[in-house]
Amino acid sequence: METLITNKTVERLKYDLVRENIISFEYLQEAEQEAEKHNKTLAHSLIDLKILSEKALLEFIETKLRIPFVHLDDYSLDTKCLNFINKQDALRLRILPLFKIEEVLTVAMADPLDLFSVNTVLGDADFKVEPVVCSESSILRAINKNYSESCSLDDVNVDLNSWRSKLESDCFDAESAELFFNDFIAYAISKKYYDISIKEDKNKLSFVFQDAKDNKKEDSIPLLVAPLLYSVFKSKSEVIYKESHSFFSGGFNTIVACNEYFVYVSKINHINGKQTVLKIYPLTLKTETDELNIKKVGSLFGKSGIIAICSKNDIIRSSFVYLTLLNADLKDKEVFTAEQFIKKPIETVCQNKLDLLPGASLQTIYVMAKFHSADVIWVEGSLSFDFLNYLTVLVGDGKTIIAEFNCDNKQELIQSFEQNDCSYMKNYILDFVEL
Repeated sequence: METLITNKTVERLKYDLVRENIISFEYLQEAEQEAEKHNKTLAHSLIDLKILSEKALLEFIETKLRIPFVHLDDYSLDTKCLNFINKQDALRLRILPLFKIEEVLTVAMADPLDLFSVNTVLGDADFKVEPVVCSESSILRAINKNYSESCSLDDVNVDLNSWRSKLESDCFDAESAELFFNDFIAYAISKKYYDISIKEDKNKLSFVFQDAKDNKKEDSIPLLVAPLLYSVFKSKSEVIYKESHSFFSGGFNTIVACNEYFVYVSKINHINGKQTVLKIYPLTLKTETDELNIKKVGSLFGKSGIIAICSKNDIIRSSFVYLTLLNADLKDKEVFTAEQFIKKPIETVCQNKLDLLPGASLQTIYVMAKFHSADVIWVEGSLSFDFLNYLTVLVGDGKTIIAEFNCDNKQELIQSFEQNDCSYMKNYILDFVEL
């Protein structure tokens, strides 16, 4: 079973959170039960359950321990210090060396009380460590941005044959099922199969892997292992969106080859059998083109108009918008989202799940965006022209709309406008992003 990092800092301060009325004891117990159930840190549970925001938790740690809180996204580190800690250790411990002055190395840490692990990594270094506290997500982004050390999907050595060895073991138990599932996800990511459907046939569990270009690959395993595999789906999902006797929906974050992904799992039991869908969303910047597009989109925030995100793959579109919101400068910007499901909490963004919005209607989204004084609005998914036309009212109020379009490029989108008697819509477009 995968071992998650601990957070000694939050464990030490958890009762201080209660004593100082930051959270209630009941909420603390709920978070501890969630952490134990899903094998994750108490810090993750507090944030995932929305009991406490990451920002509030970090500010509490800063005040309580008198350890400075640093915003890494606005920080320029001394790259020579990266030689003190390799990338694998930095990822494992969620730490990043920032600078060294005389005999003191300043290290960004998500768990600033875990100095023992840092000193162990540094070995016989003849200097001391001074921690600063940072968000875990910002540390991961900074690690991937600053380390030049190779860590690519080409290094993921998982193939379909390796699944057979686990299935053919003498005892395929819950632990074997989790190892199998980890290989399954790593294989899909290494091949960029981000859309996977699983269906029960007469005596087998059939998989259909699909990439961004609709290329498909099929495979199957014995149906006998299905119950254990479904159990892993459920246990790994940190957030349960819906659950009933016939339907389960949830998701979890994972890291493969130094890159972060969100895996969404939905399982339906219906009259024709059980069907499961997995969608994998990349959440780490990989190419210079992505970085340039994100800077371009970020520079348009706060301007009146529509930013057109063009791709025929819904996962690619949504991942790009997430990467933009995670990496763009959102200072002084109020961002409102209405999402199919929330892939990852974004500290400064008002995120909403579509089916949790009362009525989830055009009018509701409009009213809520206005209520939150949003400068930037993103409604996930390829919208109908009626829906988009409704949102252009917000453009008239000086808002920026991020809109996804199921087309490959600017020319195809403009042609679609003309075919649907919406030629006027192109006048609202601030810029086009072709993914």
